[in-house]
Amino acid sequence: MSSVRALIKHPARLFRAVGFRMQLIILLVGVLGMTLSLFSTVLYTNFIRVHEFEFDAALYNYAVNVARNLDVNMFGEVVVSDDVFRETEKIFPFSIERTLFQLITADGRFIAKSRELHEERIPIRIEDLETVRINRVMFSSAEIRYQKVKHDYRVAQLFIDRPGSNDFILQVAAPMILLQREKKALVLFFLLSIPTAVIIAGVLSYSLSKRALSPINDIIRKAREISASNLSDRLPVPRVEDELHEMATTLNELLHRLQSAFISQEAFVSDASHQLKTPLAILKGELDVMRRKTELNPNETQEFLESASDEVRYLTGMVERLLILARVESGGAGVQMKSVRLDELVIDVVSRLQKNHWITKKGLKLQFNFKG
Repeated sequence: MSSVRALIKHPARLFRAVGFRMQLIILLVGVLGMTLSLFSTVLYTNFIRVHEFEFDAALYNYAVNVARNLDVNMFGEVVVSDDVFRETEKIFPFSIERTLFQLITADGRFIAKSRELHEERIPIRIEDLETVRINRVMFSSAEIRYQKVKHDYRVAQLFIDRPGSNDFILQVAAPMILLQREKKALVLFFLLSIPTAVIIAGVLSYSLSKRALSPINDIIRKAREISASNLSDRLPVPRVEDELHEMATTLNELLHRLQSAFISQEAFVSDASHQLKTPLAILKGELDVMRRKTELNPNETQEFLESASDEVRYLTGMVERLLILARVESGGAGVQMKSVRLDELVIDVVSRLQKNHWITKKGLKLQFNFKG
């Protein structure tokens, strides 16, 4: 239980605890998920920016149309026609029926407003009055009560320049219901599509990874079949020269070296057995001869002991040479080359073979003749 908690606290350990195939799937799915999330964030931000710009542009055009229908009579009173609150020729990204109006003076004094506002007023800050006068238009967002329920509105403050001191600011507040609905729909689409895409990618990655890793499975299967009896077999090498191709080639080279070492070991054992068998056979033959004799004179005993001592000394030297040869073949010792007299070597070999019991029993006589 404690190990599971430790893995949960350290995601890197948990990642290393799963298999290579699962690590590959997690990486692919993780990269895809992060890419889709980043792409969705950028897309959502640009979508909202463009739609808000289009919303403000439509609201501005509508406010201009409303401003054209405003007039001031001869007594300095503002005349607002009922047609100002209706617009049927164009399509706007907001509900015209819920659009609210308010008319104020350039210094912020209230003049008129929509009946639907009742006691409410469209808010505007004092410092924004100068901004509207300079820029001629300004946009802001506000919460306005409509039919006893507060809604989010986008407000366009349009400066109306009249002759004399009769300057006004027309405030047109349009509900953002459609824009917010588009935002929620887009967010819902991303919340549903991204996990679905990640799940589908995970399933496809799991199935495709099995096919992608099949060369590794073939290498593993063949490697398990190779033993000392079939070291000549080799691992399958993929056709495509990639990392798997290099790995299989490297392992085959390793198998070749192991096969060479195994063959060398077998040859070494065979040579060692043959080299040790001859002096042991000589000792055995001499012991058999001495055992069959009932009486032994001192000369024969002395000759036997000297011969046995020579064979033991030869065996000792043979074992030392075999050990040196083993170290040389394993790379544990360097090889020193030196000149030897072949005649002395042949004389030594013939003298030892002459003592072989089998040769003596057969009545064979070994001779050598050096010419040149």
